[in-house]
Amino acid sequence: MRPTALNLDANRRRPKSSLVYRVATFVVSIAYGGMLQALPVMQFKDRANYLNYAENSGEILSAYAQDGFLTILANEPIWLIVNILLGALGNPEWTIRAVIFVSASVFSYVLLRQDPRNGFWLALMLLMPQILKNFITHLRQGLGIAIFFAGYFSTGNIRKWLLMVSAPFVHASFVFVLPFVILPNV
Repeated sequence: MRPTALNLDANRRRPKSSLVYRVATFVVSIAYGGMLQALPVMQFKDRANYLNYAENSGEILSAYAQDGFLTILANEPIWLIVNILLGALGNPEWTIRAVIFVSASVFSYVLLRQDPRNGFWLALMLLMPQILKNFITHLRQGLGIAIFFAGYFSTGNIRKWLLMVSAPFVHASFVFVLPFVILPNV
C-alpha cells in the first residue's frame, strides 16, 4: 500500500471523514488548546507586552484613532479589539490564556480535519517547536495564523477571503503572505 502525500492544497476536495474522525479531531483540538493555555503562561517571553495589550487596548486604540483611520488600520486593530472584548470578560492573564486556547484550538482543528489519511502526521506537526511557539510565545502571530488558516481552508468563498484579509489586522506579517495567496487567484 503506497503512502499518501501530505497535501494541504485548499482547492482540492477533502476526503470524506467519518463522524468518529470529526469528533476525535474536535476533541484533540480542544485538548491541544487546553494544554497550551494551562502552561505557566506568565513565564514566557514578552508577557509584559501582552499584559499591556490585555489591560490597555482601549486606550491604545483611542490613541491611534486620534491620528486617523489609516493609523488604526496600520496598527493591528483586530488584535486590539480582541483584547478589548476578552479584557471585558476577564483579567489580563485570563485574556492571554483565552487567546492561546482559541488560537491553538482553531488552528489544530482546521489542520487536522484536512485529510483523515494523514491525521497522525498532521497531529505530529502540532508538536513542532516552530508551530508551538506561535501559540505560547508569539500570541498575535498565533491568532493571525489561526484566522488565516481558517480562511484558507474555508469552503465558502466570501468567508475564505474575509478571514484571510483579516489576518494582517491581527499581525502585520500577513501583509507579506497575502500576495502569494491572492496573485495566483487573479
